[in-house]
Amino acid sequence: MDTGVMTKRISKGLVVNGTPIVAEQDWNAELDEKHERLVEFLRREKLGGVLIRRNENVAWITGGAVELRVLTPSETGVAALLVTACLFGLSHFNKHAAHFNGRYVLLAAIAGVFYGRAWRADRRIGASAITHATVDTLWGALLR
Repeated sequence: MDTGVMTKRISKGLVVNGTPIVAEQDWNAELDEKHERLVEFLRREKLGGVLIRRNENVAWITGGAVELRVLTPSETGVAALLVTACLFGLSHFNKHAAHFNGRYVLLAAIAGVFYGRAWRADRRIGASAITHATVDTLWGALLR
């Protein structure tokens, strides 16, 4: 059973460009406090764990240690984009058709990747909405 006590410790202070930022004992005290807060939250909510995916949350829980050493490809990873794109594609399975149109679903899933990338570029739904409207307009005008 988890006692809520961290066993892994930071064994040195945080130094950036030769300038000490945080002393070892202060950094470990911060990590202990954050760990205790997280364990208390999990117990209170009766959760068995938590998935930390966002860069700022990883940086928070590690006191910035991981952010300094780990390069992440995106904020929430490729898997979330692909799952969302697949769901977007599947939501188009019966779009004005009497039978299942697998090619249309595949095309919509591929388009979903690009809509997701457009959203990630500026974190506004308008980017993916404009991209979607453009694709729908071109599809209607040129491919029907």
